[in-house]
Amino acid sequence: MSSLKSDTIKRKLSDMIFDTTVIIVVISPNVDRSEWVKWEVNYATGRQTRNYRQSQPDGVVKVMDGGYQYASEVSKLIDEKSNPVTVQLEDFLRNPQLYIEKAYEQRRTD
Repeated sequence: MSSLKSDTIKRKLSDMIFDTTVIIVVISPNVDRSEWVKWEVNYATGRQTRNYRQSQPDGVVKVMDGGYQYASEVSKLIDEKSNPVTVQLEDFLRNPQLYIEKAYEQRRTD
């Protein structure tokens, strides 16, 4: 998608995210370099309306990659916008379905 314009990319991403119920965000040393990750988190954790349908905020699995901790902007944004399930990468990889289900149960619907 690198050859597409930003508006086209946003439209395609929003089409894919609209019907989701859980997003998984890996917090790594480079996560703050991506404006797309911040946009995706904002979109997924908000309410969107399309064709008379409204999406509910997604649950969030915040996967911590190794020793990288909570100082990232993206991690703080996730904490502000959702009630995330936070898990270390190794644990997530052992049983991803467990954490996805927890995030689904913890999504904000207020």
